[in-house]
Amino acid sequence: MPLSLPSIQNLRLRPKRPQHADLTPKLPSPPSPPAKLEQPQEIAATIPYEILHAIFATAMRPSSSDIDLAEKDRLSANIRAFSHVCGQWRHAAMGHSILWIHAADFSRHSPPALAYYLRLSRPHAIDVGHRAAPWCLAGGRGLIILNNLQEDCHRVRQWNIDVRVDYQLSNLEFFFKNADGTSSYPVHTLRQIGVCMLPDEAWKRLVPTLQKLSLSHSGIYLTPSMDLSNLTELSLRNPDQSRNATYDIVEVIALLRGTPQLQFLRLSEALKPTTQLTPIAANQQVDLPQLRHVSLSESQWQNGYHLLLLISVLQMPSECGLDLSLPPLSEEQVQTYLVAAGNVQQTLHGGPWSPSMLVPRVELTMQKYDRRGFQLTLGTIPSPQVTLDWNGTQGSDGVNDYLDDYFNPPSLPVGERMYPPISISFCNTDALDSLSVARTLAPRAFLRTTSLRLSFDRQSFHSASEDTIHQASDTLFSALINMRGVSTLTLDETTAVMAFPIIHRATFSKSDGSQTPYLPKMQVIAIESTNARMGKIQADLGSRRMDMLTIIARYVYWRGELGLPIRVDWVDGPPSVQAPKSWHPGGCRF
Repeated sequence: MPLSLPSIQNLRLRPKRPQHADLTPKLPSPPSPPAKLEQPQEIAATIPYEILHAIFATAMRPSSSDIDLAEKDRLSANIRAFSHVCGQWRHAAMGHSILWIHAADFSRHSPPALAYYLRLSRPHAIDVGHRAAPWCLAGGRGLIILNNLQEDCHRVRQWNIDVRVDYQLSNLEFFFKNADGTSSYPVHTLRQIGVCMLPDEAWKRLVPTLQKLSLSHSGIYLTPSMDLSNLTELSLRNPDQSRNATYDIVEVIALLRGTPQLQFLRLSEALKPTTQLTPIAANQQVDLPQLRHVSLSESQWQNGYHLLLLISVLQMPSECGLDLSLPPLSEEQVQTYLVAAGNVQQTLHGGPWSPSMLVPRVELTMQKYDRRGFQLTLGTIPSPQVTLDWNGTQGSDGVNDYLDDYFNPPSLPVGERMYPPISISFCNTDALDSLSVARTLAPRAFLRTTSLRLSFDRQSFHSASEDTIHQASDTLFSALINMRGVSTLTLDETTAVMAFPIIHRATFSKSDGSQTPYLPKMQVIAIESTNARMGKIQADLGSRRMDMLTIIARYVYWRGELGLPIRVDWVDGPPSVQAPKSWHPGGCRF
């Protein structure tokens, strides 16, 4: 019998009958498993091989032909992770050999793992080691890896090796041969630390293909008769003197004449020990039109003098940086250096008649040097050993990018060009002598900069004597007296303690009683401090100890009275301290 509409309505509105509650405790039921196709591995297994290869190729594409160590590690981790997602991804990755060229890590992987990754990367070119982490050839592990490498040596384009003592007598000629014994030299980069045996014939056949060559503590000796015309990088550091691998300055000049494409040059303790000064004729010029950066250092004063002579004959482009480290000098030797430095200044960076240059911030650092006085460094770049490490962490690509940005900043005025990056370092008993040579080598850095950063090594001066502090202060005093264009002065905490008493004096007084302070154009002093209050730093001024804020306040007050108000800022510190333009006593506010 069909239900009528009222009956249906009554049925819907009728409440449920009360039922007895089930007091039996029940555990929550587990969620139902997701559908099979929702498993990540199952989804990954449905991607076609062509798409997988495209994904892998995109993820494994290096940013340059000479990547840094972090990127190499990332690429190695990526391909190993891809191959462990599922069986299909593993099969797709292992069938694409070019993806594995950065997988092998010669510093950390076991010999069986290295052999496995080498096999997967065949037949593509590979790198052994990295410029920032060379492969250490030592012990039984080194012997096993050498045996595994024999089948793949013909594929190596970069050798970055550190040969330890137990392998110095090994003949490594097979590094540069095919598995069948025929010569094959695809190598364009050789960075070698330590001494190894390499027959002259093999070495001479290898050299013409090299573009980047770095020899450190090596017994390999380069001669002008070798074909070095393809070299873009050359680094000779601490050659083995017992194997006559060092050079005199005339040999270096002859060698550099055969490197017309050279972009980066480093000579560190590469000259023969000598007691004589070798004259170099002005017509012995070396034309290196593509040179971008030169790094020179010597610990013997005669060889340091020869480095200055070398700079004077190098025909470098105007956009070429210089990192120069000179040895300690006696008073007589300083005078000899000053003459050579004057000749260098005539040719460095276009000479005195070059167009006007915009000088960036000058970095002047000083630290106490054990038993040898002070180490003084003047430059236009902070930490040049790191920033311009073209044969290490940064690489030539990174340094080239840095130099391109350095010489073409967005704020460069039309018609101006940048003063090249320069760093001059001395270790000397008399810091004033070092400063004199530095000012002779780079006078524009002192005269034209508008920004200066001073830094004293905190630890080296912590327990220094009063005489040492006094000499450091005199050096700082001499450095600032001619830097009249500086408008911004940057100090760290330790330097601020030493600097404020020095700059709180006049360079000269006029007949009317008016005074001209140091750095007359200065407008801002920036103090690099993370302390909540700079007053925590106590200045030791002889027998007096004064609160640093008091010293700064007195200096700001004095500048305001002279009509040259300044502002003092702290980096990540307390608020600014400045004198109002309409100065009056008590006008310094904190």
